[in-house]
Amino acid sequence: MNINVGSPLYMPFESLHEKKFSFKSDVFAIGVMWYELITGKTPFEASSEAELKEKVKNGVLRWRELKCDKKTQELIFKCLSFRTEQRPTINELSAAI
Repeated sequence: MNINVGSPLYMPFESLHEKKFSFKSDVFAIGVMWYELITGKTPFEASSEAELKEKVKNGVLRWRELKCDKKTQELIFKCLSFRTEQRPTINELSAAI
């Protein structure tokens, strides 16, 4: 059984397409939090939960300039990838930071 639990702000793309969760789903949530820590905003802008889910589901991100080094920026964008295979593993993520 695959049940959506948590804030839609941190739900990965695959959860809204009823695909299986994995550690890569957590990496997406980490990317959202990291993005938010640097910009003060989440990568998705919406006025309702339904609109937010639709934007996540369709991959409509609000890219802002990240005031951090290029390596960190690239890592955050990899975490936010809509293709799970392009996201870093937990081990790659911990090794990079």
